Amino acid sequence: MQIALNYYSQWLFNSCGEYPAAVFDDVRRRTGNIVLRYDDNMYQSVPLLFPIVQRSPLANPDFFEVRESKAVGARLRTPKPVLAFPGGEVELRFNVGARGNGVDRPVWPTDLLTEVIA
Repeated sequence: MQIALNYYSQWLFNSCGEYPAAVFDDVRRRTGNIVLRYDDNMYQSVPLLFPIVQRSPLANPDFFEVRESKAVGARLRTPKPVLAFPGGEVELRFNVGARGNGVDRPVWPTDLLTEVIA
């Protein structure tokens, strides 16, 4: 998997190049010049990045919805589907709620709308 990502990264860099320095400077200015390394884990990066994401246009409440997850027994605020079809010919939605590790048996259900695989 890392090999495939490396090839993609090289293609992206070689085909598209880098952003101009002004773009990098603007991002650094708006984010407080945070520096992350490739080996930083979630415990290091999330506390730094979460406040930035909360202030960004991505945190618009209109982009989220509350869904029930029977697997974890809670209501979760999650992103809405990113597409909508005005005629209603396709309805994008999530059929099965989020789940934690170890909730389901390790088999594919015959009915993919099964909420918890017991």
